[in-house]
Amino acid sequence: MKKSRFFLLVLVIIMGLGYHFLRPLTIFSQPKITTINLDTDNYQQTALSNNTVCFRQHVATRENLAEKARYQLLVWNLHKGQDPGWQEAIQQYSERADFLLLQEATEQNQIPHFLSAPTTWHGVQAGTFAYHGDMSGVMLLSHQLPQQYCVGSENEPWIRIPKIAQAAVYPLSGDRTLLVINLHLVNFEWNPENYHNQLREMFHLVSQHQGPIILGGDFNSWSDKRLDLIQTLARQYALNEVRFEPDLRLTFMDNPLDHVFVRDIEVLKAWTEPSDSSDHNPLFVEFELKTISDNK
Repeated sequence: MKKSRFFLLVLVIIMGLGYHFLRPLTIFSQPKITTINLDTDNYQQTALSNNTVCFRQHVATRENLAEKARYQLLVWNLHKGQDPGWQEAIQQYSERADFLLLQEATEQNQIPHFLSAPTTWHGVQAGTFAYHGDMSGVMLLSHQLPQQYCVGSENEPWIRIPKIAQAAVYPLSGDRTLLVINLHLVNFEWNPENYHNQLREMFHLVSQHQGPIILGGDFNSWSDKRLDLIQTLARQYALNEVRFEPDLRLTFMDNPLDHVFVRDIEVLKAWTEPSDSSDHNPLFVEFELKTISDNK
């Protein structure tokens, strides 16, 4: 009898704590999308699938991605800005970056406010939930207006809070375009079925794209089964995994969680830097775009 009362008391405490922490949580029925320096009137919504929606320019921009000898990419999970110093860090990193792929970026952090100036950043922030009214999700930014941007989500099987991914297509010279995908993949799932579904949604974009591709983010790749799935899809679509030196990526169960994969991209240098401003260390990739003749 005493044991029954004890377990009942424990259950009540757990339920009370769960209610206390989940009460301020709002899960959106559809991903919430916030644009940064984009004229949304010039984008038309097109449904890609049940879980992914895209927005394409009515009138394609005439400005191609600025031709440079090399570009720099930053991939960084910001840990919702819970660690001190992230503002100074993101400002410093953005001074040398052309593309920012951020995960666990919240609205209340006002990240665009801390980016390097006077360069204009364009992009999209998207999230599937808010805690105490503060939306958290992914953010993809560049100095170039995208021709198209997409947002997709997939439910976490246990906690039911959807994980989110996004993509953008940027015009290059001629008829070529660059596809950039920013992922934050399903985490709390032992058998990666929803994980596979979320990857498949984004790889559908990969399958339709003919030009250069960058695929990066927090893959939550903490198991060999998840890594095998990622690498199988990468091989299927001819994407190469970027190797980092030094490699200080956050690991769990001895597996790195953050990755970058590329196609028709020449990686010149890739490295990570230690940081106390997040639980993830930032990833940097310097690259150049392969020309059509390079691919023949």
